[in-house]
Amino acid sequence: LYIFLAVILCMVVCLVILKTGNTPEPVTMNVSLYKVVPDYDSFKKTISDRWKEKHPEVELNFENWDCYSGEVPEGLDVFVFDTISLDSFAERGFLLALSEKDIQDYNDLIPSFVEGCRVNGTLCVMNNGTYVDMLMGYTGAVNVAVNVQERNVDVSTLKIANPNFIFYDSEQTLDVIRNDKVLSQLDAVKGDHIMMVTQKQVSRQGLTALDTLEKMIYFMHPQLALRKATADEAAQAAVKETQAQAAAAATEPAAQETQAPQAATEAATNAAAAAEPKSEAEKYDIKLDDLSLKKEDENANVKAMQQRLFDLGYITESDNVTGYYGDVSAKAVESFQKNSKLEETGAADNKTLTALFMDNAPKAE
Repeated sequence: LYIFLAVILCMVVCLVILKTGNTPEPVTMNVSLYKVVPDYDSFKKTISDRWKEKHPEVELNFENWDCYSGEVPEGLDVFVFDTISLDSFAERGFLLALSEKDIQDYNDLIPSFVEGCRVNGTLCVMNNGTYVDMLMGYTGAVNVAVNVQERNVDVSTLKIANPNFIFYDSEQTLDVIRNDKVLSQLDAVKGDHIMMVTQKQVSRQGLTALDTLEKMIYFMHPQLALRKATADEAAQAAVKETQAQAAAAATEPAAQETQAPQAATEAATNAAAAAEPKSEAEKYDIKLDDLSLKKEDENANVKAMQQRLFDLGYITESDNVTGYYGDVSAKAVESFQKNSKLEETGAADNKTLTALFMDNAPKAE
């Protein structure tokens, strides 16, 4: 009996050793997921569930890395970008299919973006709430309000940071800024370095975003806008010169026949025209017509007016050429009105604007 039990025990031990020796080591794969997605938790769960279905023998270990910050974690095996799972999101009902007519300003979307967001011919578009921070990053600026929680801004943080520029999304927000004892004393507010950028402008991921990005850059770096304006003027001048040469070449024979009789008349006409003051509105790309501007306005016409006031010396710092009609602009307009013997209101009515853009407009004293 003892011998029999000993044999059985030896067989069990051998089987345990054999079983242990054949058990494969557990396999783990280190994975990082792209975090700028509509719902990161759903993204992660989808990856995990699908992987367990296909490869239950391999465990996924999720690393905390977003592909932007720091070095690649040591031992990272796979990085998963969000668009890889676009089909999965659509098939599992996480995204609603859209038609072109369902999208406001469909032509605003970049064509390559649209084609890249089609699943089986159906358009599926996802958005995220971090696009404004991405835009700010592209301008080279640092967002001092990165600690914003639940749309509440830490006033003490803004006071310490004392930002050079402030972007706000509505007139109501601007009223809060101007009426707050702390925010109203920030250098950006006192220097009128504040500009409206609406929520729509920073959430639309198409041509609107590109226009917004340009607007923000020119607001913070007006010298770049001046360079662009100069380049555009040079290009327009070259086109006009080419057109003028072509027109002159086409009419040269006829012109030679009538040149002598017309010479005296043209000389007199040119002399009279030279004596008359001319508008320089076209140079600033502004159409006066019945245009009037006032405080709180914000648009390209205000910026053109500010640039003209800067050129004439009424605005002394180029940083104040922002496109927003604030206190600095109102004081500059009032000074110009005084020198032009116009009613000193600080509001740029059409009469003031017409005088401002004449080539004989008085310079600041």
